[in-house]
Amino acid sequence: MTRRLVSVAAFLLIALCGGASAQTGDAPEIRASFDSYRAAVGKGDWAEAAELVDAEAVAAFERVRDAALHADKAELLRGEFWISTAALVLRHVATADEIEAARGRAAYALASRASPFPTIDPGVIDIGPVRIADGGVAATAPIVHNGQRTDYVMRFVREDGRWRIAWSPLFANATVEIETQLGITPRTPADVREIVIERDMFPILRDRTRREISQSIWQPLKARR
Repeated sequence: MTRRLVSVAAFLLIALCGGASAQTGDAPEIRASFDSYRAAVGKGDWAEAAELVDAEAVAAFERVRDAALHADKAELLRGEFWISTAALVLRHVATADEIEAARGRAAYALASRASPFPTIDPGVIDIGPVRIADGGVAATAPIVHNGQRTDYVMRFVREDGRWRIAWSPLFANATVEIETQLGITPRTPADVREIVIERDMFPILRDRTRREISQSIWQPLKARR
């Protein structure tokens, strides 16, 4: 169960587009955007990777940043599961000053850089044939892992004249899978959520960072100053 959780959590925490006027020109442009993201991940250039994800993903990581800075334990335990757990990871691996300074796409970059979990492996993750949708402003492509097509779909949107990766649907799908593995539902009581996070998530985080997890992780970073 722990191995399975590591795999799904890694896919979730990876650590997360717009183009030519004719749809025939869009597919190569989308492929180029994905390849650029994959290359940025491969060399650890998270600032460049952050430029290649859509505004919705950026907004989601701003919520992670805000939760890391301000959310108390009660808020984290009743909040959206992946936002809360990502905020806890960020508190464990980054300083309050680093998190406070990370706004907009920098928040995505910091969370991706600081995450102790594996992210996209450029050598094994790819996409299949691109399909343009919504009149040329959105697209999808199946995710390919080690040459095998998966059930996951990579989505792209056209923003500011370029194609960007729309991570949020993938996060949502992965979150559902993690919650299913953990037995978490929207109705799960806060005390049970706390047990699950400390029992199943914290050991993974501790092993990956080789650092003990303090109970102060539940305190807002702002409150520690």
